[in-house]
Amino acid sequence: MDGSQISCAALRALALNSREHLIREQREDPELGHIYRYGLLFYAREKYSTTLGELRVYIPKSPREAIMQEFHDLPLAGHLGKRKTYLKLRDTCYFPYMRKYIFEYVSTCDRCQKFNYKNALPAGRLIPIVSNYPNEIVTLDLLGPYSASRPERYRFLLVIADHFTKWSELIPLRKASAQAIASVLFENYISRYGAPISLISDNDPQFIS
Repeated sequence: MDGSQISCAALRALALNSREHLIREQREDPELGHIYRYGLLFYAREKYSTTLGELRVYIPKSPREAIMQEFHDLPLAGHLGKRKTYLKLRDTCYFPYMRKYIFEYVSTCDRCQKFNYKNALPAGRLIPIVSNYPNEIVTLDLLGPYSASRPERYRFLLVIADHFTKWSELIPLRKASAQAIASVLFENYISRYGAPISLISDNDPQFIS
């Protein structure tokens, strides 16, 4: 196809030396050797036609990193995010798996990792847990599953610890259901020491239940 069907501005944006440079790269590229005939190759799928109504030049493998540097790394490129960088390149050129390539490139950009704003809530302030006497605050944690013991076939450990004295008890369990945990907590701890004022655990489903 005639290279005049892609604008001179688009070619300059690709940071390539000349039309002849692209032709040479396409001719030597292993992905294109079996389909190259004459002149520049373009991608003309109607679904992805550019906003300017132009054909998109096919970019061989070797200059793709240089194009990414031009469209993403340079100060005027602005180190845009994955989607914005992809949309900007999509209107100018094409190569197989372009979206995946661009997303991986931007995800590994050192400058972006260091300076880009993270769209997430900041970590909350740490608040110390203070207990004033034994059995005021008791913590629960579940460990496992482990290889089943013999002959009892225990696979989990329920760790019960008094926050004030640091006294800990480990209770083996065959299964880690909410009912099993409640049962052993009552039989092995509450029936001996009384009910604590507060219980602290993580968000395991067994504890939430």
